[in-house]
Amino acid sequence: SQFVQYWDLTTSVCLVFTTFVPPFEVGMNLETKVDGLFIVNQIVNSFFIIDIFVQFFLPTKGKDGELMRKHKAIACKYLKGWFGLDVVSVLPLDVLQVSGVLSGGNPSLVRGFRLLRILRLIKLIRIVRASRIVTRWENSIAISFTSRAAASWSIFAVVLMHWFACAW
Repeated sequence: SQFVQYWDLTTSVCLVFTTFVPPFEVGMNLETKVDGLFIVNQIVNSFFIIDIFVQFFLPTKGKDGELMRKHKAIACKYLKGWFGLDVVSVLPLDVLQVSGVLSGGNPSLVRGFRLLRILRLIKLIRIVRASRIVTRWENSIAISFTSRAAASWSIFAVVLMHWFACAW
């Protein structure tokens, strides 16, 4: 349906943002504060929170390869699969850090902020979810296997170089 196409496009934009921005923030040791980047991060996080609810209603392929349309079956499959990962990836660690809930003025917890910054990279696990979107797109777009493989490896190389640069 058209909603699924628009939702996939929105989710893809959010995934691209998540692929490049959080590693940059952690790699450059940017201070977590309320600014434009913080607000954009929260908007993207909000889309992923909404996506958790949307996933309970999006038809998905069953074991037999046919689309499952019963909400109970879709919900059960999602709860057994991606649900836990999706919930962990939207934990508002940066909001808690900015609000002071996590520090409370305790110097020993300040050292824990470095670990907290690394935990923000859990959001990168969302990228694996892109495979669901790509699968839906493959059904509607006719692209040769060679072209698809070349594009996939090119994107993979760019993302990997970016992550290595951020780590360095």
